[in-house]
Amino acid sequence: MSETKNVTKLTAVKNELKNSKSGSKVDVVATGIVTGVGASIIMLAGQGIVKALARRPLVMFGMGIATGYFSYKYRKQIISVSDKVAEQGKDFVLRQQESFKEWVDDRSDKK
Repeated sequence: MSETKNVTKLTAVKNELKNSKSGSKVDVVATGIVTGVGASIIMLAGQGIVKALARRPLVMFGMGIATGYFSYKYRKQIISVSDKVAEQGKDFVLRQQESFKEWVDDRSDKK
């Protein structure tokens, strides 16, 4: 019951951040934090559910079929999102390399 209240509060905070439209780095970080906390709460709440479902193989089989169906149905969107995330990851690594090189250059100039 408390997990439901927490998820509701996190959803409200996330919606408020989405509606702010300022686009600052703080909003992006705050949205990421809220999403991470929400995911961990859902994961903790879901552990008991998964244990209960694991005792019923027919239900697990049905969930597997449903997962396969939706994975196939939305495969193009899943692939496009995966490509975007991979590209963003590459950009992030390149920015970090550049910032590290600048930091090393600044440190070597000071000495």
